[in-house]
Amino acid sequence: MPRSGSRDSPPVPKPEELSPAESPPKKREPPEPEELFKRMAAIDRSNSVAADTATQQRIAALPPEVHSSSLSVGLKDKTAVNQLMEKVDEAIKLLSDYTARVEAEVKEREDIHELLDAYIWQQKHLLRETKKKMKDHQGKLEKVTKVRQELQSHLASLPDISKLPTNMVAAVPTIGQELAPLPSAGDLFT
Repeated sequence: MPRSGSRDSPPVPKPEELSPAESPPKKREPPEPEELFKRMAAIDRSNSVAADTATQQRIAALPPEVHSSSLSVGLKDKTAVNQLMEKVDEAIKLLSDYTARVEAEVKEREDIHELLDAYIWQQKHLLRETKKKMKDHQGKLEKVTKVRQELQSHLASLPDISKLPTNMVAAVPTIGQELAPLPSAGDLFT
């Protein structure tokens, strides 16, 4: 089913119906504006992983011994090593979750970027088609305008019936009035 930008716009062919030069980027079908807006709003700055200040503060507050192996060398107590292991495990979980969220958001942003490319391609395609139709219609308008001018000129060159002598005006039938019968062929040639 061809997609269109609005109810009045011409249908946009699917990527597989186009030649390679006409195909949208990455052969993605252009999205509807509402779909694109929803996806962009879903990763809005306020919903972004980058806006998660609580997690960022927790990462920044990780103790230095968690991310520096040189600080753990001096540990001789098994309890201290177990406590450090718990902190490292918590840090790994926190960072893994945060990294997974960042990766998912990056993938979504890349996907939205591809959709935007396809949408922009679609709008440019529609613009080209609309300009082509406009040019065709302008040509037709010029032709119709020329015909109108010729008709106005022809109408202006016709005699004014109101200025004809009254006996000639009476001979011109009005709308709905029947014409006198034509003479027969025999009457014409005798």
